[in-house]
Amino acid sequence: MQAHHAWSAHTTEYWAPTRHRRAAQSTARNRQWVALAVFEAAASLGAPIDPRALRGERIARPSKYVSARPLNDDEDRRARDHADAGLVASMRSLCMAFSYAGGTASEVGAVRRRDVDLDAATVAFRGAAARVGPLDEWSAAMVARFLANNPPMQPDERLCVTDRLDAQRAAHSVTVQLGQVLQAAGIAGRSGVTARSIRLTTARRILDTDGIEAAARFLGSVSLDTAADALGHLWRPSDG
Repeated sequence: MQAHHAWSAHTTEYWAPTRHRRAAQSTARNRQWVALAVFEAAASLGAPIDPRALRGERIARPSKYVSARPLNDDEDRRARDHADAGLVASMRSLCMAFSYAGGTASEVGAVRRRDVDLDAATVAFRGAAARVGPLDEWSAAMVARFLANNPPMQPDERLCVTDRLDAQRAAHSVTVQLGQVLQAAGIAGRSGVTARSIRLTTARRILDTDGIEAAARFLGSVSLDTAADALGHLWRPSDG
């Protein structure tokens, strides 16, 4: 028993941040999963150990990684209810729809009429993280209503911002419009609720149903660690 406690204390100290410098959070968490796999293998061979106790305490994510969180069900409903100030679908509701489909502010600001396929209920995001995002029923309805009330539109016409804005100002405009929705819904001041929360809401649902790899693809992320951090998810390779 004494040997077990000594081993546990030693491993816990090893995986924890040192007094002199902090280990990278993602690297430290990955090392924990490696240790857990080793301990589980040892336990399966008859070693009298508790693998999860030996792994040590879960390494917390630093505050800089929790600037945004997914909306809960009530916040999601309220945001959708306040997407438009009037009866006609606006650019504000389009920003919401394309954000729910996984687009960043920059990607949403770059969406053109030719990128939307209402028959397939999808929107194409172009650039370095080119991918096709799904439009849920509400989002597809918002896009269809906007297009029906704003004909005719040219294939290369941007939908969420005016064409005179450059990429940086277009992204800012999208962020402002999303912020207006959250403000109107009365949830803008809540901890972790930002414009990014909207796309993270769909990503969280994808994570729960299809795993971290699918959620990372949805977000256009090449890093599973980055996607997991954004969603507050502790993962290991077998999760995908």
